[in-house]
Amino acid sequence: SVKSLLNMQKNSATVSDGISAETIKRTPDKNTSDVLKRISGASIQDNRFVIIRGLNDRYNASLLNGAPLPSSESDRKAFSFDIFPSNMLDNIIINKTASPDLPGEFAGGVVQINTKSVSDKDFQSISIGSGYNTVTTFKEGKTYKGSPTDWLGFDDGTRDLPSAIPGTAAFNTLTPTERSEIAKTFEYDWSINNETFKPNTSFQYTLGRYFKLNDTKSLSFLSSVTYNRTNVFSETNRRTYDAPGQLVTNQLDQNYSVQTLLAAIGNVSFKADANNSFNFKNLYSITSDNRVLDRNGSLVEESDPLWINTTSRIFTSSKIYTGQLSGDHFLTESKIKLNWVGSYSNVNREIPSER
Repeated sequence: SVKSLLNMQKNSATVSDGISAETIKRTPDKNTSDVLKRISGASIQDNRFVIIRGLNDRYNASLLNGAPLPSSESDRKAFSFDIFPSNMLDNIIINKTASPDLPGEFAGGVVQINTKSVSDKDFQSISIGSGYNTVTTFKEGKTYKGSPTDWLGFDDGTRDLPSAIPGTAAFNTLTPTERSEIAKTFEYDWSINNETFKPNTSFQYTLGRYFKLNDTKSLSFLSSVTYNRTNVFSETNRRTYDAPGQLVTNQLDQNYSVQTLLAAIGNVSFKADANNSFNFKNLYSITSDNRVLDRNGSLVEESDPLWINTTSRIFTSSKIYTGQLSGDHFLTESKIKLNWVGSYSNVNREIPSER
């Protein structure tokens, strides 16, 4: 709740800001990057990377339920926060000053993401939502033939390159005829189709179960599945100059994008007694951006003006799995509280056959 989060900030030895599940419920935010925009001192770049106190992603650290998150990018120290759905969050806290229990590799802040914990009672909930956007819904967009599983956020192999393609060294030794035969093995539909954008959709189902084993022992389960599908249209004007007033390129990019988020969590908690408990938390998330780029405009090369029309088909799919085993223990004689966590995370991003 908001009250408990404020108490946490008041008693904290560090300067921190945060947002609770109670507040998140009242917002239309679909993923964690949207939620982070609402925290003081934080902003979002490219709809997924966090900037804290003006310092970009490389100067920040990220924790999920107390365990470090790996970088989601292959060429930079950054994490893409659009991977986590907002309705699976318990709270987000950003620590802006250092303390002994936090990683020392940050100058901006530490983003602590805490997912929902198990419940002490049986429950289940289902929510179905739809959204209307004046720019996209029931308006004409552009699409192409992808794979049958694109709506789930991943490619089923339709975009895979032919297995007969040799390596670079071997390919360079082939004759033009042999290269032509390899080119014929590519089976792709190059057409661009017009399609009406459907309304945005969202779905979540959550199930919680609680088992009281005896007076001190209990076992709890929490599982949840979330699905979001959003249509996006954007325009970008691209202009480059060789000198002041000397226009070289003047192009308009129109991006037609379908963004999908599919995520599931499965948590188990065992309470041995009043002073000892163990938790096993799992989260798996798939996000995808299926985009058609339509570029039109002029290009001047050595005083020879050209009109350029380009289309591009780009499918990006990101997957993350994180599993955590943790324990909370209170030593009554010494009044010491001990917390420990062991975690495994795997991040994968694929852009199959961008063409």
